[in-house]
Amino acid sequence: MKEIYEHISQNNANSYIYRYFCLPQFNGSYHYHSELELTYIESSSGKRFVGSNVSDYQEGDLVLIGSNIPHCWKSAKPAQSDKGYAKAKVIQFSNDFFDTQISRIPELIFLKNLHQKAGSGLLIKGNTRAEIVKKMNFENAENSFQNFLTLLEILYLISQSNESEYINNQISGIDFTHKETERFNSVFSYIVENYTTDINLNILADLAHLTPTSFCRYFKQVAKKTPFDVIVELRIKHACNLLKSTEMSIADICFESGFGNLSHFNKEFKKSTNLTPLKYRRMF
Repeated sequence: MKEIYEHISQNNANSYIYRYFCLPQFNGSYHYHSELELTYIESSSGKRFVGSNVSDYQEGDLVLIGSNIPHCWKSAKPAQSDKGYAKAKVIQFSNDFFDTQISRIPELIFLKNLHQKAGSGLLIKGNTRAEIVKKMNFENAENSFQNFLTLLEILYLISQSNESEYINNQISGIDFTHKETERFNSVFSYIVENYTTDINLNILADLAHLTPTSFCRYFKQVAKKTPFDVIVELRIKHACNLLKSTEMSIADICFESGFGNLSHFNKEFKKSTNLTPLKYRRMF
């Protein structure tokens, strides 16, 4: 799942793009773009990747993602019927939305603050989420001015709400150049694609064009974790999903998740969840 820069063709008639997805499953590429993005998952569950964060998502997931933050949603399984299709509403809008004269108007000063917060990705919850979801009906393209005002209202609601949390707080405040963004994205996307296999430190260092020692220092500076901390975290999340959703033996799950032996798997699993794999499975 190599990260891909996605060029979004802007409609000159509008300052935003609205998209509605209805697919057997979400399995898009790990990608990034200069536009900010508000995504509401109408139906589907699986894993959400935002920057260096990997989290489970469910129906109702509402996320604001900043400019050039790599992301994707991966459904746990394809739909078995029309009713089970993966569905999402997505609004994408230009970075210029925050940089032009409009954001200097006193009543719109909240846009600059929100732009900073979006750089870490925001998970929006509670009554704020419910109120925003009601407003995300942009199907009426003929009323683009009203949709523009609604988008401003949505962004204002997010900026004023205390019902949100940072998704990828460990890289908040770091001012990446485009080159640095590509460097980190290429490394992290390789980890996401290969975490169930034996990942070689030299390969990661080569992707970043650094020596192994410099790479480890660089990665920890950016992600606040070592690359192997991130790999273990991904493996544990994968194991948790298998324990909840399959009849596979714990030994098989251990190797399927990328762990070399059962004792190491048990140790890391308990360290992460405070439970043994068996006790975790019994909870579900």
